[in-house]
Amino acid sequence: MECSNEYAEALFTLAKDHDLVEKIHDEFSSLVTLFKEEPSFHELLKCEFLHLDERKKVIDQTLATFDPFLINFLKVLLDQHRLNNLEEIYEIFNQLYQDNQGILEGTILSVKALKEQEIEKIEDAFYQKKKMKVKLKNIVDSSLIGGIRVVIQDQIYDGSIKTKLDRLKASLKKEGA
Repeated sequence: MECSNEYAEALFTLAKDHDLVEKIHDEFSSLVTLFKEEPSFHELLKCEFLHLDERKKVIDQTLATFDPFLINFLKVLLDQHRLNNLEEIYEIFNQLYQDNQGILEGTILSVKALKEQEIEKIEDAFYQKKKMKVKLKNIVDSSLIGGIRVVIQDQIYDGSIKTKLDRLKASLKKEGA
């Protein structure tokens, strides 16, 4: 983890110094998605049977449209045998990006998938409350019965029917005791 922090901070500092934070963030995100969706690409880059220079050529050819700083960063990870840490490095980089941009990231738990407009409306409500941009990801949780639960950092905003029923049940038990 400490090693991943150093790599993430180095890339973020480089991106910031060259006013490329947004571009590097977007491309880094695409790169992580590529590794997830095409595990064979990741495996090819880690393959010891293929000479290191050949693997670097694959990076150059496959990611030709990416920023040279990100391409070189990926090659450094390859040289240092840290390619397996890519996702962890991205998560740390992403947190640095969000901190820099004043973005809070969170989760909306709901019984059914929410429409994009519904998510944006909730994000706007939290923007008014937090005075920071909030980016929420929707996760379906059928155990809620109804309503939503929003988790931002270590805070939980619970408007689920399940929680309301649990509170009512506890209140009734307390009165009956």
